[in-house]
Parts: sequence; C-alpha cells; structure tokens
Amino acid sequence: MSEPEPTETRAVPTYHPGRVILRIIAALWMVVALSAGMNFINSTRMETYGGDAYTGIQNAVARGTTALGFLIIGTGVIAVIVAFRRET
Repeated sequence: MSEPEPTETRAVPTYHPGRVILRIIAALWMVVALSAGMNFINSTRMETYGGDAYTGIQNAVARGTTALGFLIIGTGVIAVIVAFRRET
C-alpha cells in the first residue's frame, strides 16, 4: 500500500537576521526594564510625618514612582511579546 501524494506544501520557517537582532534587543531590554522597575518599586518608601501636607505630597510621589516602576516592567514584557510573536 503506497502513501498518497501530499496536496499541500508546508512553508519552512525562515529566520531573518533583523528579526533575530530584534529578539536579542527585546530580551536585553526585558532584563534592563525588570531591573530598573524593581529598583523604582523597592526604593520608594511610604512615610508618615504626623498628618501635615508634606506627608500627602511625599506619599503621592511614592505612589507615582511605584507606578512608574510597574510601567517600565510592562514595557519590557510588551517588547518581548512583540518580538517573539509568531510570524504569519
């Protein structure tokens, strides 16, 4: 019994040098973004100074800095997702 002839051809994935470089850069940015973001998050402190206006201002800046750290980490994650998505 012989095998039937294939009716469709499969495309062989090709690796473009630019795509490989993009993936390396994205992976490096992920490491840098994770490090920088964690530095922003871990270096902020919520302090209480006795209910004056300075406490509110300082805590608002601390929350903003923490949010900035999460945004930086998010850019690294998005860069890796975009760089490593499947080509169609």
